[in-house]
Amino acid sequence: MGIHDEAFEYNKHYTCAVNISVKDDSESGNYMVSNYSWSFTAQPGIGDFNVTSDYPKNAEAGKECQVVVEIRNSEYAENRSGALFIRFYKRTENGTFTQIGEAQFAGGMLSGENTTVCSYIFSFEETGNNYIKINVTSTNPLDKFGNKNEYYEVIYPVNVYPAPIGAEEKTLPWEELENIRILVVVIMVFLIIILFYLMHIHRLQGRKKEKGIYGDFETLKKLSYIRGREK
Repeated sequence: MGIHDEAFEYNKHYTCAVNISVKDDSESGNYMVSNYSWSFTAQPGIGDFNVTSDYPKNAEAGKECQVVVEIRNSEYAENRSGALFIRFYKRTENGTFTQIGEAQFAGGMLSGENTTVCSYIFSFEETGNNYIKINVTSTNPLDKFGNKNEYYEVIYPVNVYPAPIGAEEKTLPWEELENIRILVVVIMVFLIIILFYLMHIHRLQGRKKEKGIYGDFETLKKLSYIRGREK
């Protein structure tokens, strides 16, 4: 019996033949059939897919955004589906769709078990109304995407607004950062010098004040002594 180790072709008729080379030791009239065969038509498994997607309703021009597609096989899908192709497109209000990304999942998915998640990062250049198109196709013509066979396609509108003026972050070079640090150190040293100078002035003023008080006291003592002698 030969083994067919190649993939069967969809909707093609095949015949399987079995030859048995064995001595028949059974009683007369109860012999073993040495050759038999049967035929069948190859039918692939059928995938029944539910497709959901997440996309930006609003986006900033020139800024990266992401679209995510999730494909889930239904529980009653049979065996494996065909290979899946996911394609992403974008266009402006009056432009034509341009493909921006593609992913392939060969071998499809197991029945009701696996989920394919595919994402793509891109950006819009023009403001106003823009559009994203997601296209999913299968190499198995019996695969279903909702009420459609073999492919799924959807278009989403995206409002693209202009980037705010001066919103770009400026990265200072190392030389400028070093100059700023030196300037900060100089300012701090200057402030410390001023602080010590003010403290010194305050101390001198305190000493002068003390001398003034003692001088007045001595004057009063002398005046009291003079008046005492006059009396």
